[in-house]
Amino acid sequence: MNNQLDLDRKTEAIQENTDVAELLAASLRQAYLTVTPLGLAYGDQYYSSRHAIKEGWFRKAALDGTWTLPLSGIPRDGGERNLLYIEMDGQKIECRAIDGINVNDHELAGYYERMQQVREELRSRLAWRKKRIKR
Repeated sequence: MNNQLDLDRKTEAIQENTDVAELLAASLRQAYLTVTPLGLAYGDQYYSSRHAIKEGWFRKAALDGTWTLPLSGIPRDGGERNLLYIEMDGQKIECRAIDGINVNDHELAGYYERMQQVREELRSRLAWRKKRIKR
């Protein structure tokens, strides 16, 4: 009888852990990071990845504006502030925290604003050049 009670408790604990895992997975499906010129922003931290650098995401964000990507996972090992995952074309991409960059940093906000100004100026020059070539 005592063994059955222990088995019931273990079964109940497994079910509770499964429920928590399902809730966590559901909440991750709703979590997004933002691709910015400064990095991949999530919460109050910036991240980077080899894939993002190779594909020029930060440059594209500076020229064309930011966009969001869904998170596919946060490790459970306690390092969730330093490591995130996104999924692209069925491949899991590891994103690591960038030290020393804080979303609320006034200097970085000024940098982003200046990048936006440069972007607008570049578009204006390109439009002027196209008009001049057509003449």
